[in-house]
Amino acid sequence: QPGEGTSGRWKLLGLLAAGLVGVVLYQWVLIEVERHTASSAGELDPEQLIAQFQAGPRHELAVGEDDPILGPPQASVQLVVFSDFQCAACRRFGLQLGALRDRFGDDIQIVFKHFPLSAPCNSAVTRDLPPRACQGAWAAEAARRQGRFWPLHDGLFAAGGSDPRAAAQSIAAREGLDMARFGRECDDEATRAKVA
Repeated sequence: QPGEGTSGRWKLLGLLAAGLVGVVLYQWVLIEVERHTASSAGELDPEQLIAQFQAGPRHELAVGEDDPILGPPQASVQLVVFSDFQCAACRRFGLQLGALRDRFGDDIQIVFKHFPLSAPCNSAVTRDLPPRACQGAWAAEAARRQGRFWPLHDGLFAAGGSDPRAAAQSIAAREGLDMARFGRECDDEATRAKVA
C-alpha cells in the first residue's frame, strides 16, 4: 500500500516541523525575556549618575590660547570636548555644539581638543579606526591658525565621512582662507605636533 507509507511520512514530517517551530519560538521568547530584563535592569537613574559624577576624581585640563574656544572665559561652565572629525558618534555630538552655545549663550564655554582615532597622529591609539582622521585634524588646526577653526569644524562634521582633505579644501576656500598657507600648514610639523 504505497499511499499509506507516503501519508505517514508526511504526517511525521509535519510533526517534526511543528516541533522545530515550537523550539524556535521557545528560544525566541527566552531571548526576548533576557533582553527586556537586561534593559530594564540597566535603566539609568539621573540622580545616581550625577552623584557618581560629583564623587568622582577631578582632573585639571590644560586649556591654552592655541586651543579653539567658543564662548567667554567667565562662563559658568567650561565644556572640553575631545573629538575626531571622522568618528560618527563625534559627528553627531559635534553638530550639536552650536545648539548648546545658542541655548546657553555666555553661560558656556566650549573648548575643542583634537583626539583623532588614528595611530599616525595619536599615540594613545594603536590602530586606525577612521582611516583619514589625521587629515581632518590637521586641516582643522591649519584653519585655526587663520582664525577659522569653527567654520571648518562645522563643515567637516556636516560633510560626514567623506574625504576630509577634499572637504577641508572646499570649506577653506569658501571661508576665504589663504589657500597656499592653508596647504602648507596642513602638512607643517607644528600643526602635527599640536594635533598629537
